[in-house]
Parts: sequence; C-alpha cells; structure tokens
Amino acid sequence: MRSVPPLTGIRADRTRRIPRSNSGDAEDARPRRLGPIARRASPVDAVPVRFRGCGAAAGGDCLADDDTLPRPLLAQPVAPRAPGRRKERTPEPDTVQAPEHPTHPTAEGARERVPRSTYRVQLNHRFTFRDAEAVVPYLAELGVSDLYASPYLRARPGSMHGYDITDHNELNPEIGTEADHERLCGALREHGLGHLVDVVPNHMGILGEGNPWWRDVLENGPSSPYAPYFDIDWQPLKGEMAGKVLLPILGDAYGRVLERGELKLGYDGEGGFTLRYFEHDLPVAPASAAPLLRDASDRLRRVLDAEDEHRMELESIVTALENLPPRTAADPASKAARRRERVVIRRRLAALCHGSAEVCR
Repeated sequence: MRSVPPLTGIRADRTRRIPRSNSGDAEDARPRRLGPIARRASPVDAVPVRFRGCGAAAGGDCLADDDTLPRPLLAQPVAPRAPGRRKERTPEPDTVQAPEHPTHPTAEGARERVPRSTYRVQLNHRFTFRDAEAVVPYLAELGVSDLYASPYLRARPGSMHGYDITDHNELNPEIGTEADHERLCGALREHGLGHLVDVVPNHMGILGEGNPWWRDVLENGPSSPYAPYFDIDWQPLKGEMAGKVLLPILGDAYGRVLERGELKLGYDGEGGFTLRYFEHDLPVAPASAAPLLRDASDRLRRVLDAEDEHRMELESIVTALENLPPRTAADPASKAARRRERVVIRRRLAALCHGSAEVCR
C-alpha cells in the first residue's frame, strides 16, 4: 500500500467560475478535488459545463482549472437534480491499494494480464523486432512487466512512427518478418514479460500507392466496398461534387496544370490506367478508361481487319466498360456486379496487351 498525498488540482489564483444556470447567489470559490486522470492531463482549456463529481448543489457552481482539468472529463453534462437537500459525497481515500496479483480470472478459466509497469519502444527501420528482442533481458532486469510497442503493421515506406498504416493485415517489412516477430514474442515469454501494442484503427496513410483500400475508393467511389471505412461526404453542398473525392494536390489552377502537361496518363501493366502528377499516382476510373480504349479501337480499324480477334476483343472490352453499373450504384447487386466485371475486364485487357503488339501501341 502506498500513500497518495491529497491534491486539489486547482490553484485559487488560476480558477475560473462557471455561473449557475438558475438564479441565486453563487457559492464560495472553494477548490474541488480532482482525480488522478485530471492531475496527469496536459494543460487544456476548460469549458463551461457542469460535470459529475463537482460537489455542487442543484444548479450550483463548479470550478474549473485551466491548467489541470482535461476537456474529456467535462464532455458529459448532467441534468440538474431536483431541489432539496444536497447529497453527501463519500470522501476520497488518501491511499490506494495496489493489485496483489498481475492477473485476474476471466471467462472459462483464462487469466487476463494486468501490466504493472511498461516500457515503450518506437519501432521503425532504425529499431526493428531484432533490436527490441536484444533489449528484453535488460528490461526484465529493470523490473518492467510489459513491452509496449508502437504500431508495427505495414505503413507508408520510411514511416518513423507507424501510424500511417496502409495495410492492417500485414507486418511492416521495414521492421521485420513474421519470424522476427515470433522470436521477439518468444524472448518476452522466456523472461516473463507481456506485450502491449499501440493500435489505432482509424489511422491510415493515403499518400503514395501502398493503400489498396484508398485506391479502390478513388477508382470506384461510393460503390467501393471500402467506402464506408473512410469519412467522406458523398453528397456535399456543391452538386457537381456528388459522388466524388476532391484531393488538394495540384500546385496551380487545373487548366494551367493541364496545359503544362504535368498530368501524365499511363498504363499500369495489369489492365488499369493511372494518372501521375509528380509524386502522386492516382487510379483512373473505368468510366474514364472507356473513351481511351474506344479511341484505340478506332485507330486499330486502319491496321486490323474487322474480324481480327485482337480488335474484336478490344471492342468487346470497351462495350463491357461502357455497360458497367455506375460508381454511384447503391444496391448490393449492382455493387457486386460492378466489382466482378471490373476484375474480369482488367484481366482481359492485361492478357490482350501481352498478346498484341498493335494494341499495346
């Protein structure tokens, strides 16, 4: 058992009064005690709402310290109690009891680990799984109970923090392989240490070409199966932007960028087209690819017969692209059909380009 000295968390010269909502004289400006979370919080501004545990009567005042009271603790306003006698508060204990056991029982006899002390490591290409494995014995000697690691799923190449994740289903190859990860976990088990991982599901990196979910959304819009994973307003105030994503990447007005030839159209070699703007590589939507292939088909008429298999295949691909369900399709059947046919079309176009020099030109 360790003693925790009483701490108000509020200095009289830095408090701010929040007026009561009803009429009457304000209470005295006595400081209120705050819990350990508030004492550990970084300085933020308080907001004028009532909050649980302030000890004020119905409609009374609460004191908020600009330096110690975190905004999340004030985020749940409470309804005023009915007029009457103030409910007595149970005094906070001056001591806290540390857990006697590092684990506690859970369902079906399993035991969940309760960390006593953690040591955080920042994993990246400069400090990998193997580097973390090498310091495990030292951490055990320090009395650390759990290794706390930064995110180590696949992230943008060169990421130093790991929060710009591009694939939640793979380890970051710059940090190590699955075998390296297994050796690290084995070393932790051998020395009796647990393992905590920093996981932030809503953190993703969208720059570059490494995020397949984001590229699918750019190519297929609201019909993409990954569209719900991103917070996109598909129906903005400007009607011409409905169903589209506006990316602020151009260094000048669109017309001037286009005239200077800074937008480069290319073929990805796998049945799809891309638009390159300096370091940005964007997928071209199927509806935009159809006119490109229609123009190529018209040029082939000058060099290939109408019955040529390659020319007929290209015309069939164009027809399939033009008849895809729209990217704004909302019903599941249309979304599934668009996704299926798009994959088939890409496969057919890739095979055609590999087999016909005329089409590739």
